[in-house]
Amino acid sequence: MNKIAFRGLFGFDPSTRRTAMVFKPDLYKGERPERIFAEGAADLERAVANAIAVTGGLQADQITVTEAEGRIVLSGSVETHAESDRAESAAIGAARGMAIENRLVVEGPEPLAG
Repeated sequence: MNKIAFRGLFGFDPSTRRTAMVFKPDLYKGERPERIFAEGAADLERAVANAIAVTGGLQADQITVTEAEGRIVLSGSVETHAESDRAESAAIGAARGMAIENRLVVEGPEPLAG
């Protein structure tokens, strides 16, 4: 069975009154990130940073990725808890089994309870 992976978000098209899939290109600051297969700590940091950079719904320019004591550490800031979760998920996918420590600070407003 063939599997198809979709990278995108669903959006509403008012002209057709239908929901459509909106695709986000794998670009970071206008360029395609290089695909890296990690061999050492620096390669692994770069691979995780690239995975975060191309993740949809995430501003990655304030996120730093480092390797420390056998784990990947995410530090910096994001606007929402959802962005923090997306960054962590992307890191888990690229870290090849290494533990992830999410130290991201959420700078946006807290969601209203209710």
